[in-house]
Amino acid sequence: ILGSVTSVADLDGVRAELPGVVSDASLLSIEIEPTSPSVDTNTTLDLVAMGVFADGRRADLTQQVTWNSTDLSIARVFNAPGYTGQLLGINPGRAVVRARLDDIIGETEVNVTGAAINRLVLTPRESTTPVGQDRQFTAMALFADGTQRNVTGQALWEIADTGVAT
Repeated sequence: ILGSVTSVADLDGVRAELPGVVSDASLLSIEIEPTSPSVDTNTTLDLVAMGVFADGRRADLTQQVTWNSTDLSIARVFNAPGYTGQLLGINPGRAVVRARLDDIIGETEVNVTGAAINRLVLTPRESTTPVGQDRQFTAMALFADGTQRNVTGQALWEIADTGVAT
């Protein structure tokens, strides 16, 4: 049977899904749509990775590919559920965005225009978290043109001392 398939894992009520494509034709290339997009800073655009197969068929592989950008200070493309394939303009400039599945890579150049991010503001500013509890933070990007945007879901988060918190 040829077509789309979703693999599902469930453990104690926690569920994860992974979409896939079943085909007997080999993947020849990946094309990113739209081609050579232009976005403003502080703006997102949903990209699509189209697989071109040996039998001439085309299939949306957006959820199956791994996305990346050659310059994270200019543009980011996300792999997180709910954001997969979403391009975010960070600072003015050009970067190459890639979509990869196994050894097949598609790429396109993106142009980011507009105001640059001046700084990120994290809240709450001071935080004491009891052991064993979670703390939710928010990241707001402040742009050179005076605008601001909640970028909590797009920011790359890490803990500076993983011996204290994770």
